[in-house]
Amino acid sequence: MTLAVARRVGKSVTLAADWRLRPPKGFEHRVPRDQDGALKVVILHPHLAVAYAGGHISALDALRAFADLGPLQDVDDIVPDMVEHLQDVSGRATDDRADFLLGLAGESPRIARIRDGEVLWPTDGAQIGDSEAVEAFLAAEHVDPVRDRLFGEGFEPEARDELKARYAKTVVSRIIETGVGGPTIGGPVVEASIRDGRFRYGGVIGKMSTQPQIIVGDPEKVPEAERKNAEMRRIDGGSVDWEICAPKQAGVGALGLYFTQPRLGIFAYPMRHDELVTYSKVQRQEFATRVAAEYQIELDVLGADRSDSVD
Repeated sequence: MTLAVARRVGKSVTLAADWRLRPPKGFEHRVPRDQDGALKVVILHPHLAVAYAGGHISALDALRAFADLGPLQDVDDIVPDMVEHLQDVSGRATDDRADFLLGLAGESPRIARIRDGEVLWPTDGAQIGDSEAVEAFLAAEHVDPVRDRLFGEGFEPEARDELKARYAKTVVSRIIETGVGGPTIGGPVVEASIRDGRFRYGGVIGKMSTQPQIIVGDPEKVPEAERKNAEMRRIDGGSVDWEICAPKQAGVGALGLYFTQPRLGIFAYPMRHDELVTYSKVQRQEFATRVAAEYQIELDVLGADRSDSVD
């Protein structure tokens, strides 16, 4: 399952979701066995982003019907058709059904929740996914005094609203660290937020726990896969450095993920590929250069490359 949340504060909207993926039975062939992650927050247009939970393949198939929106197109013209289309997917009585959160930018930013075939337009927030994780998120968000203290005096109102909306990502990360939701929720947390009137992904550097999301090798070859995972777990006392590499351009529905120790770059482009595109034994800048050459998308590489001397 998944934990995906949407928050609106003033004119700021943030969608955030975890990375981990477990394909439903019967759809395993659509997700290569050496990957168990997915970009679950998809920017479709500078003014439109969607997060999903549930059936990965069904969600992507549904969103691809709206994958070719031009940057000058008014998203308000297509939202009614999109909501109806996603409502059908959400209302299915099958294992591959999916729920959705919509984030809309523009003069009046808003969010929508499409869950169990029903549509809700809440004023400030919504969440979908694992019920235990959702409950834990709401409890943590409502009792956490840090947000208001950090984003109080000293910020312009619009900047404060953006920081408050984006704080939802921090709470999701905390929920993942507690292990709520079990093994189907985890990995880096991805966010898409309105900045300067357009949706962008947030770049971040972090560490991943001793359960690597990327298994290097064929899981059928258990000793090899376990050996690789053991190597990754030993690094830095049980964590793996990773970096989310967001596109430099707003409104682009693709994202890079770079793992420092194994020098592994992963590129998620869900409107074009079911699977993640992997680049083995690459340095950060080489990863970004290859993605730019192959997909004409420039990734913002945040961290200084500490893997230059690694053979």
